[in-house]
Amino acid sequence: MGMACCTPTAHEFEETITNTNTRKFEETVNNVTNDANCNYDRRELRDLLNTWLGHNPSGKVSKTQILTLFLSHLPAGSRLDEALLEELVASLDANHDGNIGFREALLGLSAFMRGRPEAKVQMLFAALDVDSSGSVSKAELRIALHK
Repeated sequence: MGMACCTPTAHEFEETITNTNTRKFEETVNNVTNDANCNYDRRELRDLLNTWLGHNPSGKVSKTQILTLFLSHLPAGSRLDEALLEELVASLDANHDGNIGFREALLGLSAFMRGRPEAKVQMLFAALDVDSSGSVSKAELRIALHK
């Protein structure tokens, strides 16, 4: 009899999960908003995060999934070097865990779509610096130019 008062109802349980998810959602938006490399406002970030989570409930996608998405959205007749695009996608994986999280994807998209020329050069550099040595060797440049 005393235990029944302490057992949450299904509605209370669902409300607790919703509040936790809302708090995590807002934390994510706040963290990305406060990043100096983010060129989106809070409203745009909320919309982007809602879309991202709608397609990727786990919050992460593989590099292959991102690459497939990018390739499927290229305009007809585009002449984009797929190998370079693969390196650009790989450079988004800032923590090198093999997956792209919302923050990683958003900051890459932000730099690519709205970033200053310097940010775009940094992305290209990261893609060319295959071994992450901090420099682009002649061999890395030769590989990139001959792909």
